[in-house]
Amino acid sequence: MSGTVNIARDLFDHPAFKAAPFSEREAWLWIIMEASWKPRQKRIGHIVVEVGRGQLAASIRFMAEAWGWTAAKVQRFVERLKKLEMIGVETDTGLTLLTVRNYDKFQSPAKASDTAAI
Repeated sequence: MSGTVNIARDLFDHPAFKAAPFSEREAWLWIIMEASWKPRQKRIGHIVVEVGRGQLAASIRFMAEAWGWTAAKVQRFVERLKKLEMIGVETDTGLTLLTVRNYDKFQSPAKASDTAAI
């Protein structure tokens, strides 16, 4: 099977699905869906972070809570994705900046008509 499919970013919050720990596949989809589709600033706690297209700024603890995993499991998963060259990782003061490699393979390049309300 090949090709791509568009998925709404609020899929994980839909009332049709009960809250449950994520599979590794769901965690990977979450990373892609949470990654910024355009360069922007994001506030995390008291810090403002610059994130580029295909980047996600979050803490290991935040991802663990979102996925229903332990922090150690998230850390091992992130390390595996890094070794497989699926993501790049930068860490600073408890904040992790993930860069999805080949982001445009998963999300179509932004177009002028792709403007979102802020």
